[in-house]
Amino acid sequence: MSDNPYAASSTRLADDVTEHGEIVLASRFKRLIARLIDQIIYALLTFLCLYVYGSWFPGDGSAIDLATSNTISSPSDAWKSLLFTYDLSFNSLFLFLLSIAIAFVVQGYFLAQFGQTIGKMALNIKITDKENLEKPSLTRLFVVRECGMSIIGILPILSLINVLWIFGPARRCLHDHWSRTIVVNA
Repeated sequence: MSDNPYAASSTRLADDVTEHGEIVLASRFKRLIARLIDQIIYALLTFLCLYVYGSWFPGDGSAIDLATSNTISSPSDAWKSLLFTYDLSFNSLFLFLLSIAIAFVVQGYFLAQFGQTIGKMALNIKITDKENLEKPSLTRLFVVRECGMSIIGILPILSLINVLWIFGPARRCLHDHWSRTIVVNA
């Protein structure tokens, strides 16, 4: 070590240390696994809603019937039951809004209290404000970030673009940019 006060530092900063100091960005793999955990929770709750909704309003011939029935007559029916797609019917709109409401009830508490979803808690990562590194408001976390992802999820190409954005040098998806957040190790 040199005693020269004007010498360049010999320390090398890690790629995942931000300009704010010792905050380490969450790895892409941790973010992926956390999102998969969250999506499994959403899927289970959505299928539960489909089952209950299908038992309350049976027989309208929609994808809801296919998803809740045990009779699948063709391969296309099987795909429809496995890959529930929204159409422009009242039932689909209702179920889309219901799934957002369920996500808010399940994840809203954890987002408001800790800035983490259940999946992020499991992997010890959290969402912070990019500027001040504090927990963002629930409005920014849920309405801007989570609901924004749900809305663009209707069009698969937009979801793909959103997810692929994480491979940039900042390791932020589009929803991170528009909500002005980063995901860091907790």
